[in-house]
Amino acid sequence: MKEMLRYYLEGALHPFLVHERYYQFRHRPMSLLEPEQDDDRAYFERGVSFATLILLSWPFVMFEALYRLFGFHLSEWLIDNFLGEGELATYFTRLQSTLNFQIFIILLKVASFPLLVWIMVKIWEAIITFFHHFLGKDEKDLPGISQIVNNTLTSHIFLLIPIFGPILKWLSMLIQLYGGLRYNLRYSRLQATIVLLSPLIILAFFIFCGVFFLTFFISKLFFGLFDVF
Repeated sequence: MKEMLRYYLEGALHPFLVHERYYQFRHRPMSLLEPEQDDDRAYFERGVSFATLILLSWPFVMFEALYRLFGFHLSEWLIDNFLGEGELATYFTRLQSTLNFQIFIILLKVASFPLLVWIMVKIWEAIITFFHHFLGKDEKDLPGISQIVNNTLTSHIFLLIPIFGPILKWLSMLIQLYGGLRYNLRYSRLQATIVLLSPLIILAFFIFCGVFFLTFFISKLFFGLFDVF
């Protein structure tokens, strides 16, 4: 576990270097490996397993949930003890009625963390695999796709930073995806950027199609009424 934690920290803090080492190891003849590198061979072939990354990331998600819950209770205590009565106090009192729902969402997020992450990982693996085949990249680099996506889980360590932790986590995920595409799969800057933006492009495409068909349906319905008259 100590070694896995070391790999976890390296993946979080030095993603470009880690993905470069993945690539170099995958394309280096095994006969050239030094004997002392045998212990690292399994790691550089597959990376840290998904299950291990979940177990190492989950405590950071729990920590974020705890300090958010602490913030809710602190705000409740401040309202009760310092605001007194008045319009502002009434507003915050009404706001408190939504706290129970927010607390439920936070606890649900913690409980369903493995499932949500698994879905995210599979979606990104499918997207990158599609582009890998579409761009005609080296089939030998296919194992690097799971390494890239799994390594993004190490960004959960930034949840230790209060308030700004979630933003830093998502920013770290994007950086790690970009670094993995560039250094583990050897994509160009443009190719890596297109892959990263592809979910937004797909979403925009579906929104455009939805608006187009809705407009078409409304226009048909509207002009059909005139045909009746």
